[in-house]
Amino acid sequence: MMTTQTKENVDMMYKENVVELPTVNTEATTVERAKAGLAKVAKGEALATEGWLEYGTGLNEGRERFPKGGQGDKDFGAWKVAQQLDGPNDMECLAAMWAAEDLERFYAIQAKYPQVRTVRGLHAKWKKPAPKQPKPKMDKDDQRKVRKLQAVIDDPAADPNTVEACRRKLDGYKTAHGEEAVDDFIEQAKEYEEDYQLVDMEPIMDSITDIIFSDEYDLDWRKAQVQDWLSKAFDDDDNGMIAELNFLKEHKNDW
Repeated sequence: MMTTQTKENVDMMYKENVVELPTVNTEATTVERAKAGLAKVAKGEALATEGWLEYGTGLNEGRERFPKGGQGDKDFGAWKVAQQLDGPNDMECLAAMWAAEDLERFYAIQAKYPQVRTVRGLHAKWKKPAPKQPKPKMDKDDQRKVRKLQAVIDDPAADPNTVEACRRKLDGYKTAHGEEAVDDFIEQAKEYEEDYQLVDMEPIMDSITDIIFSDEYDLDWRKAQVQDWLSKAFDDDDNGMIAELNFLKEHKNDW
């Protein structure tokens, strides 16, 4: 978006540099204008920009005499040849017509890229798309949620509606972080899971349980560990955690 100060500068440059052109638009003046522009281009850099603008204005006026597209494009090309206006190549013609089409836009681009000295170069800068911003990387919490979503999707016993909901959530992560990055992470996670399946986890679970119930560890610290595990297990789903609490209270004597 152009700031007020920048617009003032562009307006000033526009007023200083604008090429005064005849307003009578006959074929003779159109051709004369375009040829005069080419003559200035031929004289060198000092008059080149002004020459390209005059040439572009002549071409724009000439182009209006023919329909857009198809045979109209061919007829316009033939007209340029007949009027001896076909010296510049196609890219130079397009750049000149672009520049002359909107002088304020042209001078704004010229002010933005002062190191670019040619009309064709400025046209290329204007056409150049903005560089794509890299997708943000997934943090550990994102990775954990992606693994859980993929686990549900891969579960043959999972409810189809739940699987579809998980697919939509996973697509959201792919949009936010890049499809390739998410797919690569899932593939690596599955490889790690295959390695972990070779380990007997029951003794590890017993060891963790022993720590939680051991008086050798600070009680507040042990509570904090359990709360952290619950938060991750329920994916910060407050309703799910409340339902689990009610279940535990209701079935406390069932063991």
